[in-house]
Amino acid sequence: MIRINNKAINDMLPLAKKSPRGRINKNYHKEAGENIHRMLNIMGALSYIRPHKHEKPDKTECFLILQGSLLVIEFDDQGKVIDSQIIKHK
Repeated sequence: MIRINNKAINDMLPLAKKSPRGRINKNYHKEAGENIHRMLNIMGALSYIRPHKHEKPDKTECFLILQGSLLVIEFDDQGKVIDSQIIKHK
């Protein structure tokens, strides 16, 4: 059973703060070649994930916010912004 709770998050926060990118993840999938990647990402307030696209194979990303907030910007294939949204934990 995978338990993602406050303890799991709080144990990873200091590691994320020490990371040069301001974030850290824990993978729950066994191999990179699996079709579904399950991971817990802990990101600091100034962490940035550059725009990217998963093409080979095509993959969809799903974000669940457990603490804090996140700005997500969606681009079309030419790099034009087509949508954006701030996702907040309630």
